[in-house]
Amino acid sequence: MAATLDIPCFVINMAKEQTRWHALQAQCPPDLKFTRFEAVDGRCAAEHSVSQIQDLGQLTAPELGCLLSHIGVWQHVLQQDLPLAVVLEDDVMFGKNFVSRLQGFLQRIPQNFDLAYLGFNANAHVKFAIPGVGKVVVIVDGEHYDLNTEETACYRLYRAWGTCAYVISQQGAARLLDLVMNKTYPGYHHFDFTNGLGGLLNCAFPTSPIDMRIMSLMEQLQAYVAFPPICQPHPQLDSTITQRAWDA
Repeated sequence: MAATLDIPCFVINMAKEQTRWHALQAQCPPDLKFTRFEAVDGRCAAEHSVSQIQDLGQLTAPELGCLLSHIGVWQHVLQQDLPLAVVLEDDVMFGKNFVSRLQGFLQRIPQNFDLAYLGFNANAHVKFAIPGVGKVVVIVDGEHYDLNTEETACYRLYRAWGTCAYVISQQGAARLLDLVMNKTYPGYHHFDFTNGLGGLLNCAFPTSPIDMRIMSLMEQLQAYVAFPPICQPHPQLDSTITQRAWDA
């Protein structure tokens, strides 16, 4: 029998999202033990300590709820003195042999890491550094990845969209709490990346949502990524984050 994961795993889920919770339980690997972490409803954010966040930006209620939910997990990691924790959102889709591949990936991450992404949004791009090559941008065109690849490498991460699944260290939780809660963010962040045809695209995206906040901080973090990913957001589950027009 395969060994179970020996570090705590938290799944962020709102009590009212029972359909998503049952869908996750139905496809969860039997050797993955996890704890449900109550997500924040952004419409009830007044009940939470939002005043401690220096710059809330122009967050929608769902975006605020998502931000506060992840902050809550980071605070829990520190309060419980946890060396490491796996954090999952309730729309995650697991790849083949998720736990064994995660265990192998954990052995490859440098000990001083802050954050390590296990998956990220499809139909987007990811930027990481390959030893001997340098920084590369991979543009993924499609709704999902092939999650059945057996081998997963560990690369230094500079950009990835979404926060569906990651491992965070106690050091990383402390650093993210400090940076995310105390940093002032410009309204929009400009990213340059190759368009796959030899040119450069300069696009502006809101810096308020949690994934954009983290991306703007990655140069200051010891961030890594599993590539190919071992999980991703489920393509058949709609995001609970309200879609916004990115038209700056």
